[in-house]
Amino acid sequence: MEESTTFDTPEQVNRFLALTVDVEQSFAPSFEIFEKSVESMLETFSARGWVATCFVEGAAAEKCPGLLRSLADAGHEVGSHGYRHQDQRILDEQALQQDVDRALDLFASEGVPCTGYRAPFFLRNPHLDEVLLTRKVPFDSSRPRTWFPGRYDNRHLPSEPFVGSKGLVHVPVGRTRPWLPLSVEHHKAIGFLFPKHLGLTNQVMYVHSYSFGSGFKRPFYNRNRNQSETLHSIEALSSGATLGPIGELLQRTGVGISPVEDGETRI
Repeated sequence: MEESTTFDTPEQVNRFLALTVDVEQSFAPSFEIFEKSVESMLETFSARGWVATCFVEGAAAEKCPGLLRSLADAGHEVGSHGYRHQDQRILDEQALQQDVDRALDLFASEGVPCTGYRAPFFLRNPHLDEVLLTRKVPFDSSRPRTWFPGRYDNRHLPSEPFVGSKGLVHVPVGRTRPWLPLSVEHHKAIGFLFPKHLGLTNQVMYVHSYSFGSGFKRPFYNRNRNQSETLHSIEALSSGATLGPIGELLQRTGVGISPVEDGETRI
């Protein structure tokens, strides 16, 4: 899809967007607010018929038994956001394996399949592909199609899901302009600067579970966490589109039915 600031064509209007949520407790001011924001998010999605892919921080799932199951029972895809919300680039391969496995053990304990993975802060460890492939995690959605000086430069990525050189399915996260990763929080902070809503250059948007709570304020662009502003931005960014999980996006694009070494399929 060509970059655009409006939805001008039928192809742009009649399209599908994957709605993804980073369910993390790390930046919530209290665990109580985290739990309430997840409950509010589930109620909001149910009322609107939205199905999302939720990437859950393992430490939060461990502290909140039943969290993974409640998300899955509500019909959402549930993926891993690692065990600890930390920059995984500092980990060696063994430490990365331990972090990934500790989170996956929580999925197993609740009988919930891990549908995918998203690295904290979108910062990928160089061994991540091999670790996820070994554990048959279906896809990775850890790369925003943007440039962040000193952290990553993913402007070259395809706009649609693709199979990487090592065989793992990658699902790039959206952006609104070449310099701006697509986050609902960004839109809440700077969307008013644009006369029209920001068009999306690919098919994955993300938001945080704590954005569906209240009483949570941080400086600068992360300052607004109330549900009404969050919903306004989701609806503005998804105008004319159908929302659903990443699994449906992969089915629509035909990506992800690739075999692994033992002859099984990941999706």
